[in-house]
Amino acid sequence: MNRRRANIVSVEPYQRTNNRDLYNPEHGMTVRMLAQDGKFPETWCAEIGVTMQTLWLWCKKHPEFDEHTRIAWHILHSYWTEKAQSLLVHPTAKQSILIKILESRFPETWGKDPRNTFEGWKGSIHILNKDAEEGDESLDVTPDALGRMDRDDIDARIAAIEARRQHDRG
Repeated sequence: MNRRRANIVSVEPYQRTNNRDLYNPEHGMTVRMLAQDGKFPETWCAEIGVTMQTLWLWCKKHPEFDEHTRIAWHILHSYWTEKAQSLLVHPTAKQSILIKILESRFPETWGKDPRNTFEGWKGSIHILNKDAEEGDESLDVTPDALGRMDRDDIDARIAAIEARRQHDRG
């Protein structure tokens, strides 16, 4: 028996399931909601009932799920950044423990060589613009490109944001 599972005793015979086949598009929103509560990917897996490997396989196989997990990671990052800010002034908080957690979970922002900075953000915009196909302004997020949007484009983006917020609220 695997040493990590040595304390777990099965009550019934083990029947292997193929969790890769259990994908449900609603899992993407589940992941995002858990991230809003500050839950890390280990909890996402526990809630959905899959392993981390299955979670990443779903990301590779289902682009919409990959997008949800990327957004969830940013939501999670925001959650813990806000938590760190609130704890900085708390007299009994163990800031050093929180910083260690942030350094290991979010090295791009909190690590020794952070890349998640304003300079990195400006570079990302240029990469997005370079990757856009000729005539495809959907990836162009520069102020000039946003200024060229017509009313229908703006309305479509607003509708998408409102639908996502409505879904997030339940």
